[in-house]
Amino acid sequence: GTQACPNAGNGIYFYGGASENQVIGLPFRNVIAGNAAAGVGIVGTDCVDNVVQGNFIGTDLAGARAVSNGHSGVLLEDVVGAQIADNLIAGNRQAGVEIGGADSRDVVLVGNQIGCSAAGTNALPNAGAGVRITHGRGHRVGGPTSVDRNVISGNAASGVLLGGNYSNITVAGNYIGLAPDGLQALGNVANGIGVIVAGAGLLISNNVIAGNGSDGIALSGANTPAAAVLVANRIGLDAAGALARTNTGHGVSLIKVSGVRVGGATAGERNVIAGNTGSGIVVEGSGSNDAVVIAGNYIGLDAGGLNGPGNGQDGLYVRFTPRLQVGGSSTAWKNVIAYHDTGLSLEGCDGAWIGYNFIGCDASATVARPNGYG
Repeated sequence: GTQACPNAGNGIYFYGGASENQVIGLPFRNVIAGNAAAGVGIVGTDCVDNVVQGNFIGTDLAGARAVSNGHSGVLLEDVVGAQIADNLIAGNRQAGVEIGGADSRDVVLVGNQIGCSAAGTNALPNAGAGVRITHGRGHRVGGPTSVDRNVISGNAASGVLLGGNYSNITVAGNYIGLAPDGLQALGNVANGIGVIVAGAGLLISNNVIAGNGSDGIALSGANTPAAAVLVANRIGLDAAGALARTNTGHGVSLIKVSGVRVGGATAGERNVIAGNTGSGIVVEGSGSNDAVVIAGNYIGLDAGGLNGPGNGQDGLYVRFTPRLQVGGSSTAWKNVIAYHDTGLSLEGCDGAWIGYNFIGCDASATVARPNGYG
């Protein structure tokens, strides 16, 4: 269980109507590593409800060293209802998990460690993204409980990369760029979550996205009406929302997208964005269709809303964006923006609506938490 003895193709391959199969590594683990193609490949819309659970895919028997599969750890094309759960997926030569095919739908990824060792102490990078989704609908990465949490950290590209023709994707409840303890940084080399041409119905919620080599979340889309919602994430801090675990770029970057909402009117929708090297949020060339809404967030402060490490540049930097809402019609929608060079900076913008924000104080509006120039 330590040396590659390659099969010429995939380690395990399902096709031609193979359905309701289980590749279960419990209690006796499958080690699926060293193969010339993917570790596990499942292909075809007639392959329904297959389960891959509890395996080591791309590592040795101890989960301590890479024994690379030549393609992705798990490759899913046009499949329906697959569940990828509780696996260690690391050291592969492309993505950890790749989901493609225009007819793929309802794939669920929960409880996996993708890109780090079994102990969670060091990176065993997948050479591509930890999770790459290019097509399909209804896929879910993570979920509402700690059992559902994926740890997607240490990969040589982005933690999660979305791009292509997809809809109704949920990325929720994951550690992206942190070790399984939620404290130590174990960053992905590129963005925590990178979205290229955002699809409709994207929900990014309740993730801790920290320690990555570029932006925490980066969305771009050539003015695509993305209808993306980013809520309840901690971006640039540890899981407790207290200590800086720096993303090297911006906390959130929105480039040429429309209809994106960051935060909301309830505490449960609040993003906490602090500790990042760049600005907390950058919006550029966006909003030509539906407005970009930034509301209810702590930007520069920790999860308690009292103190914080700030972000390295502006709290919110907006450039050439015609339709923008910052805050809302009552204090329920307020952004609290503190500890930056400039709290809110707008360049070349027309028609922005800014209301009910706290800029330069804590969340109680009783204690000064100054921005340097604004």
